[in-house]
Amino acid sequence: MHSVQMTEDSLAGKVGGDGCFLRTACAVGTVDEEDVPGFSMASGLVNFRSMLQSMIAEAEAEGAHYAQYPTIRKILASFSVGSSTAHLAMCEELFECDVPADVSLQEVLSTRNPEEAVTVAQMRTTCAAAGAICPGLSISCALCGVFLPGTCGNQCIIAGLYCGISGYSCAAEAAAAAAADRHWGGGRYYDHRSPNYRAFADYNRRMFGGRRF
Repeated sequence: MHSVQMTEDSLAGKVGGDGCFLRTACAVGTVDEEDVPGFSMASGLVNFRSMLQSMIAEAEAEGAHYAQYPTIRKILASFSVGSSTAHLAMCEELFECDVPADVSLQEVLSTRNPEEAVTVAQMRTTCAAAGAICPGLSISCALCGVFLPGTCGNQCIIAGLYCGISGYSCAAEAAAAAAADRHWGGGRYYDHRSPNYRAFADYNRRMFGGRRF
């Protein structure tokens, strides 16, 4: 149960109140599992859900109560909303996020070949989605050996593809956008209100603590 509580605490600090993570999880829930492409962020989220379900089942078998893990419960509930309703509109209504549910879903369903080089353009297109779900993917990669050993290979490859080198690219874009915004006095070229700027800045904040590069 210690690893379950550790996961709960970590998720509470990173995604517990993140509407974008919950909206994305809900959106992925609207898709049948057999329609989720391998090596996509959506595939990583499906594995993440399975891991959380296994964790809760093990904890309850040892006498714990589901209510002890409110963040894990909230994440699993967001998946359930998507799968039970199959409507993205419900995900948008329940979970607040600047990124529309259909856009998030399209991003997380896109795939990359792990044997091919990733272009800068590919990195940029998934910054918003990666910023929302990478904490969950990273945790599931770290713990899959305990709860879902059969998925570790794919899960850690997915985390590496979208949260590794790509993550530094997103953070660098956020830093460049912020510098240009300051230089041009409030957004001549990088409007701080624009979705792209917010996506880069959010990724930097979530994954790197707003660190400058």
